Amino acid sequence: MKILLIEDEPELSKLGKQQMELLGHEVVSTATLQEAQQLWESQGEARYNIVITDHRLPDGRGIDFVIDLRENYPKLKCAVVSGCLTLTDRQLLKLYNIPYFLKPVLYSSVLKELRKPPSVLTQKGEEAPAQTPQTALEPQSAESTNPTQAVETASADVPKAAAREHEAPQESETKGQFEKFLKRFKKS
Repeated sequence: MKILLIEDEPELSKLGKQQMELLGHEVVSTATLQEAQQLWESQGEARYNIVITDHRLPDGRGIDFVIDLRENYPKLKCAVVSGCLTLTDRQLLKLYNIPYFLKPVLYSSVLKELRKPPSVLTQKGEEAPAQTPQTALEPQSAESTNPTQAVETASADVPKAAAREHEAPQESETKGQFEKFLKRFKKS
């Protein structure tokens, strides 16, 4: 496979390129989005099968570059490798079904993920059914999105007997407990 690697840290670029070349891939690496754009335009889709980019680059955001590529070349395999993705960045990548990996990472695991059919590409090698743009950003569970709602949901599941432990005692219960205490006190 022919891979375009966009990484501005020279040591990481060299390491990533070596890892993928050892697996038999042809890798062209660049440090900026401008260089990547020039390489893409001069070679195009016929030249690269995979584009892997860092997110924060000297001249822009790597996720914007791969999203633009994905919109124009839907079958192109892309991935983001970064140590600084926000929740919004991750949701945006999920929306476009572009897997992301947190640094440090072995590029063999990135390539393994990219070999999967597009319907199961997700972050960090997890498999999931394809999502439409409307469902990609929907919360997966109450616990992950709204702590108050999660507590209310969990509270609804508590049996009434267990919930009573946290309620103030009824007057009759208090009177009965007091009478038992008095009997024990008088005996001693």
